Amino acid sequence: MGASNAWIITQAGVLVIRPADGGALRGVTRGTLLRLAQDLGLAVEERPFSRAEALAAREAFVNAATTLVAPVVRIDGAPVGDGAPGQLTLELRRRLHGVAEMTPRSPNGIGREAFPPHNSCITLAIQYVPLCNHRTGRAFSAS
Repeated sequence: MGASNAWIITQAGVLVIRPADGGALRGVTRGTLLRLAQDLGLAVEERPFSRAEALAAREAFVNAATTLVAPVVRIDGAPVGDGAPGQLTLELRRRLHGVAEMTPRSPNGIGREAFPPHNSCITLAIQYVPLCNHRTGRAFSAS
């Protein structure tokens, strides 16, 4: 998937993302998701989180420029939340697709056509997306 950001929604409904200083990208998609979360009234914390906290989360997802929002339903075989894409994750994804679809085409050719239609990513919602370094196979840590 390339460079990506991991997000969790705690049992208390707080959206947690790692700070954009230790490997996480401070990109347009990330910034737009943060704004959309605030529009939904979600409390947002930018801080490290552990694997245990991710496993205890109500929902989890990853984002990257090419995946936008991909729900995480299992981590190392253990279900996240109820093992299905969460409602807040799906709502953030729906809203992000709405933003992408209304983006006008820019002079450099980047715009609406650069984003896949909403239904083309639906299979990502049921795929296993590990929260690990694909090169080393080790889970990401909070450090």
